[in-house]
Amino acid sequence: MNGELAYMRGTIALEAEIGNLQNRQSDDPFLGKLRDLETQYSFYKQLEEVVPEARVYRADGIVESSGNPVKPKRAIILLAGIVLGLMFGAVMALVREAVTSSRGSLREA
Repeated sequence: MNGELAYMRGTIALEAEIGNLQNRQSDDPFLGKLRDLETQYSFYKQLEEVVPEARVYRADGIVESSGNPVKPKRAIILLAGIVLGLMFGAVMALVREAVTSSRGSLREA
């Protein structure tokens, strides 16, 4: 009996239930997502044990650096930018022309 019919249980039964609720040591069995949280906690605990064993990198030999700095190829970058800009402009012009011509044909109909 829950909710509206709880008054029919009697005062002794209700007082006993209140006493049980007040004397309860832990609310863990009544938490909805406790199992999911425990699973996540154990997963991260296992990761915590593995992390000290992990290494970021391992040197695979002697590291040699180049004497000459690497320069960006300015001419190629500039040419690529110009070509891509022209292509983008042409596509935008075609799209604009298509939109305006379709609006004109809709007005005529």
